[in-house]
Amino acid sequence: QGRVSIRDNHASRSFTVTLGDVTPGDAGWHSCGVR
Repeated sequence: QGRVSIRDNHASRSFTVTLGDVTPGDAGWHSCGVR
């Protein structure tokens, strides 16, 4: 599997994005969006 996991919660109308196996090269801003 990849390093990114996306889970949604319909009851709370929210989603969570998790980035695993983080390295120093991953430092900085990250963004996500929903269409």
